[in-house]
Amino acid sequence: MTAARTALAAKKYDDALLSAGAASKLFPGDKTSQDLVKEIQAAKAAAAAEDVARKAEYTSQMTAALAAMQAGTLVTCPPAPACGTYTP
Repeated sequence: MTAARTALAAKKYDDALLSAGAASKLFPGDKTSQDLVKEIQAAKAAAAAEDVARKAEYTSQMTAALAAMQAGTLVTCPPAPACGTYTP
């Protein structure tokens, strides 16, 4: 159980599930280990959903940037002095 909680804290969900599953096999019917498995599964699902959302946002931003580049309206830097000045 300790290994499962440690792996969960480190966001190593597959390792956590393996450890919690082993504990469940050693103590069948133990509510604590069953609850831990459910907690790990929920955390893994939430992390996967966050990853999907992050990838969707990235794709959206890249698509918008590509469209702006193709239209010639891409602004890479706001007008000076917001970007600072370059002196060689």
